[in-house]
Amino acid sequence: MSITAKKVSFDRGAISLQEWRSDKRANTIQQDNTSLTDWKARQGREEARRRLLENDYKELRALSCEFCDGILTLRGEVGSYYHKQLAQECIRFLPGVVAVVNLIEVHHNG
Repeated sequence: MSITAKKVSFDRGAISLQEWRSDKRANTIQQDNTSLTDWKARQGREEARRRLLENDYKELRALSCEFCDGILTLRGEVGSYYHKQLAQECIRFLPGVVAVVNLIEVHHNG
């Protein structure tokens, strides 16, 4: 039989999620620490990717994004400055995003 317990802790402004697993047969307890910051980064990145993938402009679907400490970074290539700005506007108001770093390169086809 296995038992799992979870605990969220607040310590000097830092938040952490702790998980313990107990395996009664092996008589052991394991502890996994997952930072809430890591969890929020993953959620932010996934939501940004979802918004880009759902966009009507095909170029935006190929862009990549990273999310760390409230800063969302966009990377990739588009064919116009309009598309570069559009990508930034798609993700600008995501919860938890305090700044956007737009590293998208514009390459004119022609």
